[in-house]
Amino acid sequence: MQKAEIVVSKPSGPEGPVRTGELLARDRGMLTVRWDDDGSEERVPISATTTFMPRGSLRHEAFADPAGFAARLEKDAVGLFAQVLREVGGRQRSGDLKKHLGELGLDSVAVDRAWRRAQKRLGEVEGVTEANNAYRWRPARHEAPVTGGEPPAEEAGPAAGAEVRAEPDAFAEASTPAFTGEDASAPRQLLRGLLEQGGRDVEAAPLPAVLDLLIAVDGDLTEDDERRVDEAARVLGNRLESSSAEERGTIGWDGLAKVAARLPLTPGGGRSALLAAAFEQWPERITEEIWWRDVDALRLAACESDLRRLFSDAAVQEQVIAPRVKREAAQTANRKGLAQLLALPARFMECLPAEEVAAAFRRVSRTDPYAAAWLDALEGKSSSHH
Repeated sequence: MQKAEIVVSKPSGPEGPVRTGELLARDRGMLTVRWDDDGSEERVPISATTTFMPRGSLRHEAFADPAGFAARLEKDAVGLFAQVLREVGGRQRSGDLKKHLGELGLDSVAVDRAWRRAQKRLGEVEGVTEANNAYRWRPARHEAPVTGGEPPAEEAGPAAGAEVRAEPDAFAEASTPAFTGEDASAPRQLLRGLLEQGGRDVEAAPLPAVLDLLIAVDGDLTEDDERRVDEAARVLGNRLESSSAEERGTIGWDGLAKVAARLPLTPGGGRSALLAAAFEQWPERITEEIWWRDVDALRLAACESDLRRLFSDAAVQEQVIAPRVKREAAQTANRKGLAQLLALPARFMECLPAEEVAAAFRRVSRTDPYAAAWLDALEGKSSSHH
């Protein structure tokens, strides 16, 4: 069975060196780890500095050998971008691919340069498809979603969902990161079974186990699977908000952010619940772009009641709300857009200078006689528009 890596910051803090090892077992909040540096085995508690990643993944490479990772960008840009597609899943544009590598610590200028070299050849890589300037990984049926490990044997992978789903302990074991390197459909089967039972096991399972399972559910999902993932994320977010600080400390912000970024932002949905919980635990990191990927001002406004406390934060207003509201105003090109802009909540409009609203009116009035008449009236001009 392919094992995962555990990465634990040493006591010197997040800027200090990290120690990596193979995850052998998990017993609630305790991990059994075989350390890479000296081969010793040790039981250690999960903490806020604990991060999981599959061996051979890009995150593992970036953590374990950052210099080698940067060198690979220069030597094998095509292969690196292809691996991003393989690990992240879904439809990715060039900006998405470059952003992912930037989040792994690579220099943005170097990534841009590498993309220019790799762009024309990426679509020629076996397994990569391109359509409308977007790329997607289409793996063979037998292929695991993450590179770097040995192909799973036919009998590997806990595909017997009926036996697994009824046992909370089995759930905790099966949904550890070691689970993610096996049959790509197994996490979906487990999640489906858990939620079809009314979600009782999702409510009762250890928080890290729920997060691990959500990270493992990746790739192209059916509409029903997407609904189940969103529901499990909502349960996780609600549990985090009501958990003790010690319990919340067993969850890593990067894993939670990765799950949140995959979900649509909807009122009462999983991403809203995760954002609200993350703000309570890591308010200083909530403005990082990964939390707000693919979210525009209209989606934010729709979730104002869920995220009212978060939206009251000055940093969120400045770094998350303001740029999206200004982008919405700059892209307004018709009466419907004007109506949506003017209907934004008051805290959103506070981030938008009046002249940018006026510019939106002038832009629409060039092609819309009704908007032109409104603008004339607002400016006190007699109107000849009908």
